[in-house]
Amino acid sequence: MGTPADPHRGHPAAPNVIGPNDAIPRPFDFTRDGYGAIAFSRSTRRYGWSYGAADRSAAERTALAHCHSSDAAILAWGQHTFLALALADHRAYGWSWDSARNNAARRAITGCAGPTPRIVLLFHTTRG
Repeated sequence: MGTPADPHRGHPAAPNVIGPNDAIPRPFDFTRDGYGAIAFSRSTRRYGWSYGAADRSAAERTALAHCHSSDAAILAWGQHTFLALALADHRAYGWSWDSARNNAARRAITGCAGPTPRIVLLFHTTRG
């Protein structure tokens, strides 16, 4: 499964019928798929993400492309894990990864040094 064209808008609807000229999707491969990444711009505070990529490089490229900032950098990447991003006042941010959703969120909040931190992004690298 490749990364959706725009993970910010969700998955496109699956067709009900596969025609003779349609590609049959390949089965999910847990040994290689499931990479995701978070890109972040410190100057604009924009962020982009990816999930379901075939490898780290593809995940990072997609996250950077969705960030839409020339100074964006990869904050985190992972495979078959949760990634989280927290933002706070005074331009503070924190990020984390963990196999448990709640732990990833808690660690991102803890790593965010500014006042009133909040989770703005929390997803699984395999399924979004």
